[in-house]
Parts: sequence; structure tokens; C-alpha cells
Amino acid sequence: DDSFRGKVQPYVLNFLKILTEKGYMRHFFDCCKAYEESYNRDNGILPVTAITAVSLNPAQAAKLTTKLCQITGKQVKLHNRVDPEVLGGVRLDYDGKRLDDTVSHRMDAVRNLASMAPQLELVVSKLRENNSLLQDQYNTPWEKFKRALRKAFGLKPPVIEYTVPVADAMTKTVKNEKVDFRKSLSDISKRMNFYEALASRESPTYQKMEAQGEPEIYSFLTKQLSECQQMLTLLMAYDKFFKNEVESPNKSKVKGLAMETTAIKNTMVKTNQRKAEYAAYVEEQSQMKKLGILDEE
Repeated sequence: DDSFRGKVQPYVLNFLKILTEKGYMRHFFDCCKAYEESYNRDNGILPVTAITAVSLNPAQAAKLTTKLCQITGKQVKLHNRVDPEVLGGVRLDYDGKRLDDTVSHRMDAVRNLASMAPQLELVVSKLRENNSLLQDQYNTPWEKFKRALRKAFGLKPPVIEYTVPVADAMTKTVKNEKVDFRKSLSDISKRMNFYEALASRESPTYQKMEAQGEPEIYSFLTKQLSECQQMLTLLMAYDKFFKNEVESPNKSKVKGLAMETTAIKNTMVKTNQRKAEYAAYVEEQSQMKKLGILDEE
């Protein structure tokens, strides 16, 4: 009593004494939070956190506070938190809601797609090893002679065509298709290199994508997911093909693609989920404009 008497309100002092006697002092900050929420609710106060890459200046904070008061009909208590990771724009957290117009939010789906690159690198390596095993199997004296002739005359290597079992994702039916192995490998390698560049925020590829508008990013993701689905179907076909075609004693040396195709599929699912959030994002953009945070176009 002597330590706090005259320094804190009597009701607060009595409350502290009760918490101490009951052994509940560890809940003191939770009690403070609950009291603040109750006080704000009873007095029409709305706490809002604005997360930005750099601090809002007084004029920006005042404008945002005024707009929020007009929209919510409450007395807004604005707190600005700086987070360089948002890169640009602003994210508002209030009343259990989140309005996000940060650059970081817009690029979430793109960065998630780019995270596929390491898996594609493993796929390329395994496909090359499996192809070498199968080509060794076909390495007859006649084939060696033809290779020597092509090398002597500076001719391009022949096209490597395989007939692989491609499963339809919708009907689950399987049909054999002839595919150009070298082209498949080249396409996957190009995608891998593109995603590697897209994964680095300092790369021109990422910065160019970052400067795109929402419709362009949405179209990009739609196109990429469609192409990745086709690639995934082909990879699963190659996986079955090499396991079936490579004969003993090299059959045990075939590198399976199950882990990589599963990881790629999971990345595609997550990216598609992020893409689906763009529908909600359109509504967020509208709300941001009403708040005066975004300029009307």
C-alpha cells in the first residue's frame, strides 16, 4: 500500500492487491488488454494499425485517420508500424479485418510460384541421368557408328523421341504420346531459370513483374499454372516411362520423380490459393479508394 498509495487510482490499487492475493499477477497484462478493449467498445474508439514501409508523416496520418473516422463512424486511434518487408503501399489491421495494398502482398503468389525452381533443378538432373541409362541400353555397334559419322560431318544429334504414357487429369485415362525428350528438357530448364530470376527481388525479372498491374499479374499466374499443370502431367509420364523401359541391371539406378512432382503440385496448389485471393483483393482496392488511400483512376 505504501508504495502505490497516492500514486495510482484506488480502484486500480485494490485490483492489484486482489491479483497478488490470488496469485494471478501473471495475468495482469491480459487484464489490461481486456479492459482496454472494453473501454474502446463502450466509448466508440477503434484502434487501427497501419503497416507501411516507411513512417507516415503527420499529414498522411491525419488524412488516414479522418477518412477512417468517416467510414467507420468511430473515433479512430491510429498506430503506424514500420515494416520494410511490405516494400510499398499500406496494410490496415482493425476490428479483426485486414485491408492490404502492399507490394509484398501483391507479389505473394509470384514468389510462391518461383519457389518451384529448386525442384525443377532436381527434375532436370534426374531426367538426364535416366536418359543416359536408357541410351546406354540402346548403345549398339550400329548406333556408335552413326554417332561417329554425325560427329565427323558436324551434324546435329538426332531427335530423341520417346512414347510415354500420359494420363488425362480429368478422365484419368492414359494414352501413349510421342514426345521430344531434348525439347522437354530444354523447356523445363528455361522455366527453372526464369523462376530462379523471379525469386530474387534484386533481379530485373522480379522488378519488371513488380511494376505490373493487378490484371497483368493475374493473367501471368493463370498462364503459368496452366503450363505447369501440363509440365507436371508430362513429368509423371516420364517417371513411369523410364521405370518401365530401363532394363536390369540398370533398373535399380533409375531416379524416381515422385518427391519432386509432389512438391511441384503442392507449390501449384498454394499458388492457386494465392491467385484466388485476387478476387477478394479487388474489393479491398475499392475499399482503399473509399478510404482515400488509393487515388481514383
